[in-house]
Amino acid sequence: MSNKEKILACLELNSGKLMSGGYLSKELGVSRTAVWKNIQGLIDEGYPIISVANKGYYLDENSDILSEYLIKENLDTKFIGKNLEVHKSVGSTNDMMKKLARDDSKEGMVLLAEEQTKGRGRRGREFHSPNGKGIYMSLMLRPDMEPDKALNITIMAAVAEALVLEEQLGLRPKIKWVNDIFLRDKKVSGILTEASMEMESGKLEYVIIGIGINVSGSNESLPDEIKEIASFVSEFAQVPVSRNLLAAAILNKFEDIYMNWDFKDVIREYKKRSYLEGKEVTVIKGGSEYGAKVLDIDDKGSLVVEYESGEKDVLSSGEVSVRKRP
Repeated sequence: MSNKEKILACLELNSGKLMSGGYLSKELGVSRTAVWKNIQGLIDEGYPIISVANKGYYLDENSDILSEYLIKENLDTKFIGKNLEVHKSVGSTNDMMKKLARDDSKEGMVLLAEEQTKGRGRRGREFHSPNGKGIYMSLMLRPDMEPDKALNITIMAAVAEALVLEEQLGLRPKIKWVNDIFLRDKKVSGILTEASMEMESGKLEYVIIGIGINVSGSNESLPDEIKEIASFVSEFAQVPVSRNLLAAAILNKFEDIYMNWDFKDVIREYKKRSYLEGKEVTVIKGGSEYGAKVLDIDDKGSLVVEYESGEKDVLSSGEVSVRKRP
């Protein structure tokens, strides 16, 4: 850990507490000049560090800058997040993780970014990823499973996030098959799972789970095209939302589910929170659209629908949107 990282970690662990340059110098084993230079560097990088003349420094306790140190401090995992990086700005955390996966990075690596300039959702759609407003996170796994089981991992991630929103913030999220999290009919999160298959073995080489969460902001700040359908977690939470604690909690919960849960238990939790069950929807399949009603989610995580013709279908992939009432 560099001197700058040591100083930042100390300030973060004592957020809002004034600490003198002499104290930091002695505590961290660096010169007072080094303390001053590194704090100036952190301020230049955007960290809200307050300098009080002749008294010392403190980190604004309302700060919610993503911190590698604070996330790791709150992890209780065996392998997920042991290798974790936080970046100021990237094109897409999933795209960045793909390059690392191809370079043989270890399973469990996590990337987070303060913003994405080319964030992606399903079917190549843009995922709005403004600076400092959300969690834009990718996790890489190397599961020993067949490619057709990759849907299971998306379902595990959705359940992990929903449980954390319930347990940490007292919210009542719903999961829109297969990868979106809703609060009171507003989308607050999307999950994009991408995989690579080994041609020789037919097994998965790696799976990347991209989780994007709108954490703190107001609906007025959203682009016009998504104002009616999207929102932020902070609009519904009754308590302050820490992005660092939320990210760590989701990683903890996901590893627990991934390592310890039977999939039938995951599906049970998933179905309990289904946003689509009983709703009239439009199914986009093979470039065509079909009106349907959602009947169920089966034990494999597939969506069971009944078309207007009366024919039933089981969907393991595809696009489904709720039909607006006239």
